[in-house]
Amino acid sequence: MMRHPKTAATALQPGDMHSMSDHDRSLEELLREVRQASPNDRIDLRDDVARWGVTAIDALSDWLSDPELCRFALRTIGRAGQFGERDAAIRTLISGREMVSPSIRDDIDVELRRLDYKPPKPRKPSLPSWARTDPYDVAPISASAGLSWPGFQPRDFQGIAGTSWRRRDDPVSLPPLITKRLRAVHPHFSSWDISRSPAVHFAITDRYRQFDDPESGWRAAKLIVYANGPTDELPDTPRQVIAGLYVEKGDGVEKGPVDARWDWPRFVASLTEPTVNTLLTSAMERHEMHLGDFFAQRFLLPTEPGIGGTGNIENGVLVFRASDGTELFRGWESLRHHLERLPENEWQNLHIWRTWPADEAIAAGPAFAGDELAPVLLDLGRTYFEVVKDAIASGIHALHRVVERHDGPDGAPAEIVCLVQAQSQGGHFTVPQAVMEEFGFGPEARVGLVVETVEGARYFAGDVQTKSRNEVYYRISDDETEGLQQIRPKEWIRITVRRPKVP
Repeated sequence: MMRHPKTAATALQPGDMHSMSDHDRSLEELLREVRQASPNDRIDLRDDVARWGVTAIDALSDWLSDPELCRFALRTIGRAGQFGERDAAIRTLISGREMVSPSIRDDIDVELRRLDYKPPKPRKPSLPSWARTDPYDVAPISASAGLSWPGFQPRDFQGIAGTSWRRRDDPVSLPPLITKRLRAVHPHFSSWDISRSPAVHFAITDRYRQFDDPESGWRAAKLIVYANGPTDELPDTPRQVIAGLYVEKGDGVEKGPVDARWDWPRFVASLTEPTVNTLLTSAMERHEMHLGDFFAQRFLLPTEPGIGGTGNIENGVLVFRASDGTELFRGWESLRHHLERLPENEWQNLHIWRTWPADEAIAAGPAFAGDELAPVLLDLGRTYFEVVKDAIASGIHALHRVVERHDGPDGAPAEIVCLVQAQSQGGHFTVPQAVMEEFGFGPEARVGLVVETVEGARYFAGDVQTKSRNEVYYRISDDETEGLQQIRPKEWIRITVRRPKVP
């Protein structure tokens, strides 16, 4: 509800607002008089305007950018704060500090002190996790890890309660025995036990933990070891060990669009590359592996849609068959076309795998890791690395958003390219503070930007004014930000930061 002022002749104590009498002037009339008055006469109108409270503060906030009226505006806003609208006055004055010259800023600080405003103590800056951690810093495995693994035990096929075989770095766990060998393929291999599931994933950390995002494990290709057995939901599940390569395709909604963060499009495209399909053919033939739909535990039931069948190597050729044994197609190029035609809105789980009966794995004891699992996972690990190596080389790393850096002749940064995630409000993102500081940009600086999708489609190129220190966002009817509205909420984007053309 609007508050109305007292007449100028009536004394007004701070916080004391009264109803307006018939002979009072409107705020519009007062502001018109202020504009027409000389600088020396304007001050006589200050209290009459200030008594309009929040309404006056809102009207005067635009005057703070007017060189002729800004001093009257800030003093009147301060006076309105003394008349009972302290919080609104402080907010407006603090916001106004960023749009005025240093000398006017000093006058604003005087008004803030009159309102007994005490700025919060500056917090010690802290670096985000991706800046504190070297993206290539992969946790070492202790020398004793895995050395006392007893081999698979009967209880390992009854769920995860009371089991220890999935731990990343433990004397009695399996993963260290595999990870140590996989690090000969790439030194950043690590393992992750899967919550509430008798499963372990092995992957290169740079892909599995992109930007320290827990969602990225879904998007990444990974080597797997499962210890499956009967469950209440699937009592007929055989007890068996499964090892292989697992690639997921999202439905475009959950976990976001299937873009460059996903390994699925890389895997599908690589199937026609001789380097990849030669490795796959050799590995599948040597270890008698299958490719396609895997039916067990948390994966598909035979009645659910999926890849549409399984493939095997027959006389050196991939042959893909339906569940009833009918041949559907042959060759890696046909498989690529088949996978590319799968519905975009369906989640897919593609496995390349082989199995061992649980009794066989248990009887083999600790030697099962080196004699059976490691050869399969090493062969598939080489294939996996060929699929993801370009993504790793292009700088899509875990824990680190900067992907390219170009320095000028003087050694100062000329361009820094980084990957950032848009905020939940579309068209709105933040330039990493560390990048702002490298260029020497202060808060709310003018910066040069190129904004693209991760794949390289351009949204925006030009100079733009950052807001609230280092935020960039689309502003309606502002040609300077045209194009930024195309950025989707939470979308990962590629931004190139440079100095503005006109400082």
